[in-house]
Amino acid sequence: MDATNQFASTEETLVKALLRAKSRTSLETAGIHVSRYGLVVTLLLIGVLKFTAGEAQGIQPLVANSPLLFWLYRIFTLQGVSNLIGMIEIVVACLSPCGRGPQGSLLSAASAPSSRSY
Repeated sequence: MDATNQFASTEETLVKALLRAKSRTSLETAGIHVSRYGLVVTLLLIGVLKFTAGEAQGIQPLVANSPLLFWLYRIFTLQGVSNLIGMIEIVVACLSPCGRGPQGSLLSAASAPSSRSY
């Protein structure tokens, strides 16, 4: 009977330690929000700038020499391609904070530790 009580208290201690490890401190939560919304603001600013003529001319050599995006200039004008890229950046910025908690954001997908064991 003594071994059963000892096992139960050890199990209870481990469960409490696991719950403590999974809970976030307020500093961690604040850091998550600052990094998430910092990314959103940065993407919004970059996306809005794509609608200016100077930015369209600035990204033209990058897009024209890109193996994935070079064909866009055959379909759209210089400003049209820049506007399209700007809209994509704005949509990504608006969708980044969606979801509940950090697991729903794009930022956490890149920074989350892998659950695979090697």
